[in-house]
Amino acid sequence: MLLRDSWFNYTVIRTAIIVARLITPASIAYCIVVPVFRPHKFFRSPLLPFSIWAIAETVFYTSVYLPLSSALQSEAAHPPPPPRAERRVLFQRCLDTVSDTEHYLSGWFHGASIADIKRENLKEFYAWSFLNKKYRDVDEAESRELDGYVDQLEQRLDRPFEEGYGKAQSLRGTMQGVHMQHRPLLWYLIVGVIDLGCHSILLFNNYQFNRQMILPSLSTFPIRPLAILGTAAQTDTKFSYWYREHTAKHRLPILVIHGVGIGMFAYVNFLLEMNRQQSAFDGEGEVGIIALELLPVSARISTPALAADETREEVRRILDKHGWKEFVLVGHSYGTAIAASILRDPQFERRVKASVLMDPICFLLHWPDVAYNFTRRDPTTTSEYMLHYFSSRDMMISHTFARRFFWTQYILWREDVANIPLTVTLSAQDIIVPTKAVWEYLISEPSHASPNGDIAAKKLDAAKDRLGNAVVERETGLLKAVLFEDFNHASLFSSKRAMRGVVRQIYQYSGEYGGRSEDSGE
Repeated sequence: MLLRDSWFNYTVIRTAIIVARLITPASIAYCIVVPVFRPHKFFRSPLLPFSIWAIAETVFYTSVYLPLSSALQSEAAHPPPPPRAERRVLFQRCLDTVSDTEHYLSGWFHGASIADIKRENLKEFYAWSFLNKKYRDVDEAESRELDGYVDQLEQRLDRPFEEGYGKAQSLRGTMQGVHMQHRPLLWYLIVGVIDLGCHSILLFNNYQFNRQMILPSLSTFPIRPLAILGTAAQTDTKFSYWYREHTAKHRLPILVIHGVGIGMFAYVNFLLEMNRQQSAFDGEGEVGIIALELLPVSARISTPALAADETREEVRRILDKHGWKEFVLVGHSYGTAIAASILRDPQFERRVKASVLMDPICFLLHWPDVAYNFTRRDPTTTSEYMLHYFSSRDMMISHTFARRFFWTQYILWREDVANIPLTVTLSAQDIIVPTKAVWEYLISEPSHASPNGDIAAKKLDAAKDRLGNAVVERETGLLKAVLFEDFNHASLFSSKRAMRGVVRQIYQYSGEYGGRSEDSGE
């Protein structure tokens, strides 16, 4: 959860980041200077605690961070591109959801002016976007296809692009470096303590921990005792997850996929709220919950994130193990990208009966906003500094987005979810998601979404509803969009009333669409 922007919070965050960055160089300097000038005191009181800590930090940096950060720079294994016909449809969809084309294009080229973007720059960008290739690996037929895309763009802009390369550089995340910053050993110890606290709370509240396969568990740092010693071991999956048994015959179980952060830390209260509201229909049996743990985006060192198809297969195996034929799908932030991949998979088409997506990054993912805001933006505010240092520049999180995240696999279009009940919650002050454009895209008739769309201009009446917050709600068919006017990304989880309303909606879906199949429970 991001702190509100204020001078106090800004000072605290900036100070914390500066101290964290100084710990390792100070430790290395200590290990060099003290043995030279005070060798007889290096392992003696009162310097002994400092000596031990400095050695640990130095060893961690030289033997873990440096080799691992180098290994993580290896090139991404790009998936095969969609067939040519699908690529053309995809390109047209992208154009059809943009009205200010110059603004859109400039965003992908780090704010460059159109005059600095030339034809070869665009073809290089489109080779990455639609072919999953480096421009130098494109064959003649593919080059002509790219020329066709540039021609369409010229028609939209009503101006030609000059031949050759301009000085503008495009943002092509999976073909550029993995931008990371070192975290001191102390940071990982803090993460370990927080993780242990979350484990204790969830275990005490009737959630069962199912660990992943033993090798990935041993490859995770900080070490998680339950991941190795847990009695409820699920040894045949690459995901660890929290589980609550499903016994309700007339309700659907719920799959929850979290976003970037310190594991389940931001979601503990959310899961506890699901427990509290369960009491309203205890006589009907317990609604099952599976909350996946995505360790590569959980502020720790772990094995790299799985590819999209591997992730879906692991999810399928977990659901099948527990006999869940149908379920409600819930995702937040990065978890909505995983959810989008599931929602578009034909194998899950009849299994996902309803969905709730919070702070979704999956809509309008072809826009530059999410990629730029999360991976390239220079921070200026409290929340941006928090996002930049504690999330974007984390070793494994950065690797996930730079080497495992391919936008065509994780984008979600309205047409993909036209036939299932869907609630989308958005935060008007979101520093990652282009909220205004996504809101307009979701609630309007199919048309060009405007990157400069003004919510106020739409004359949407803010009101106090059952959530107890200033929100705007609109329903279009089976789609319900909820806009929290004062929330930043993930602020939902710091508001009890907002959480209560979202959980109520999840359980409403669980009840409305449960009981229609005899195979929905264990």
